[in-house]
Amino acid sequence: MKEKILKTATDLFLSFGFKNVTMDVIAQNLGISKKTIYTYYTNKNELVSSCTQYLFYQISQGVNTILEQNLNAIDEMIAIHQFIINSLREEKASIQYQLNRYYPSVYKSLKEKKSEKMLVVIQKNLEKGMEAGYYREDLNPKIVAEFYRTLIEGIRNNENLLIDHLSINTIINNFLDYHLRAIVSPLGLKHLKSLKTSNS
Repeated sequence: MKEKILKTATDLFLSFGFKNVTMDVIAQNLGISKKTIYTYYTNKNELVSSCTQYLFYQISQGVNTILEQNLNAIDEMIAIHQFIINSLREEKASIQYQLNRYYPSVYKSLKEKKSEKMLVVIQKNLEKGMEAGYYREDLNPKIVAEFYRTLIEGIRNNENLLIDHLSINTIINNFLDYHLRAIVSPLGLKHLKSLKTSNS
């Protein structure tokens, strides 16, 4: 029952917002009493926190599924990047705003976890690509991963961007090309061009 409450609450929060969905609404959707929910979750704040942890778990599982495919570094980076785009597309700005406004500590914790996960995954991808010869051997993986994270988060928050007329997907896809061309070796560039040819 606890997991059922968690999944239902998460779906409702993502659809209607953290402020708008009350414990009564969650109970009604589940066909149970509010008292039953409080058996598993002390209050709404605890439930919201658990829901965001569940969301982070889902994101982590999605990334791990990509990593388990044992792709070469460039194909892996493209797959990870596409996963990020899909995740951003599913994030409604209004719901993120509500989470930040009404549950700031929960919002901050989720944001930090997602940011740290991104940094670790990108750094490992860089190291993998350098070892296999797809990325330049003179790169500093930690610094480049930090560049990537900072730019992605800046694009997501629309910080200092004078390209409001472009969709976030267009911007992020152009950024991926920019990122890869800056780090690939001659071997990596050859593979990148072959991908573009096959997709054209």
